[in-house]
Amino acid sequence: MSGAELGWQKCSLKKANPSNLNSVCQSFLALDESSPYWQQIFTDKSQESSKLKKLLQQSLTLHKTTLPSNFYPRAIVLVEGTTEQILLPYFACHSGIDLLSKGIIVVSAGGAKKIIRKYLAWKDAINLPIFCLFDRDAQYLAQVISANLRESDYVYVLSDGEIEDLMPLEFLIKKLNQFFSADPLYDRTKPILPADFSSDERRTVVLEKIWRKKELGKFEKVKFAQFIADQPLTHDCQANFISDDGKHMLDILIKIIDQTSSNKNRTKYEST
Repeated sequence: MSGAELGWQKCSLKKANPSNLNSVCQSFLALDESSPYWQQIFTDKSQESSKLKKLLQQSLTLHKTTLPSNFYPRAIVLVEGTTEQILLPYFACHSGIDLLSKGIIVVSAGGAKKIIRKYLAWKDAINLPIFCLFDRDAQYLAQVISANLRESDYVYVLSDGEIEDLMPLEFLIKKLNQFFSADPLYDRTKPILPADFSSDERRTVVLEKIWRKKELGKFEKVKFAQFIADQPLTHDCQANFISDDGKHMLDILIKIIDQTSSNKNRTKYEST
C-alpha cells in the first residue's frame, strides 16, 4: 500500500461518534467571546470577528462527522467556491494529508473578488494564518492581496488553471462515466474518452460542452465535485494523484502550518 493510500484511509475512516461531536461543540463551535481560545485567535469582539466565527462554524458543520474530538483551527484556506471547498480536502487526503487533523479549515468565499473582501476584513480580526487560493484567471486579483499580506499569510495562484485541472485526466474521465451511468438514459456505448478533452482548452470549458452535448444543461460543478469526494478508496489513489502544481500548493500550505511560530522569510506571492 502506498503512502498516499494510507493517508487517504486515515482521512476517510476518521469518523467522530456523538460524544466526540459534543466535545467538538463544547471546544470550539460553541465558544463565546469570553473564552480564552476566542481571545487567543480573535483580535477583538468586533462585528467582523463575530461574522467570521459564524462562517467558521458553518464550515466546520460541513465536516462534523470527520472532526477530531479535540479540534481547534490553526489556519484558514480561502477558496473561490464550493467546488474547491469540496475537492481540496479530497485531493489532500489522496496525497496523505488530513487537513482537519492539522486544524486547517477550507472556507468558500463565494467568488474570486470575495476572497479579497474577506481577506482584507479578516486579517485584522483573526490571529490565524490565512492561505488564499485563486484560479489562474484571477491572478490580477491575487496581486491585490499580495500587496496587503500579513507575515503569516500566503497567496497561491493555480498555474494549471482550476481545481478540476489538478486531477489526472484518466481519473476524471472514469468519474465522469460513473457519474453519468447513474442516469437510466445514459448511453454506455458512447462513453467519455480522452479524445473528448482538448489539450488547449480548460477542463471546465470541455465539461460545459459535455453537459450540453448530453442535454443536461449547465455543468453541475458542485454536484460532480461532491460525487467525486463521496467515492470510496480505490486503486486510483496514487502518489501522483494530483499534478505537480497541486503538490506544490499543498506543500506550501503545510509549511505555513509547521512554521506558524517561526519568523522565517517566505516569498509572499506564488504563481508558478
